[in-house]
Amino acid sequence: IEAVRDPLRELFGEVLYLPKFKIDDGAHWIDDLGGDSMSYVELLQKIEEKFSVTIPESLLGKLANVNEFTLVILEELKKKNTQD
Repeated sequence: IEAVRDPLRELFGEVLYLPKFKIDDGAHWIDDLGGDSMSYVELLQKIEEKFSVTIPESLLGKLANVNEFTLVILEELKKKNTQD
């Protein structure tokens, strides 16, 4: 989990121009961290590039914090590894 969570926290900080230590794993992208829809799209692109996964369309806009993204990324990586 930390192998995904740590780099993900870094991506959150990179997109939001915040130091990693300010990113709480349960902090909401918009309400707590000050993100917006444009930065969310940028985050999604960086996540998909970094982890080589595609976030399911049905979840776009619903994932709002490091914990939620971590679980989905792990699930997508598991599916991908099963298919290979």
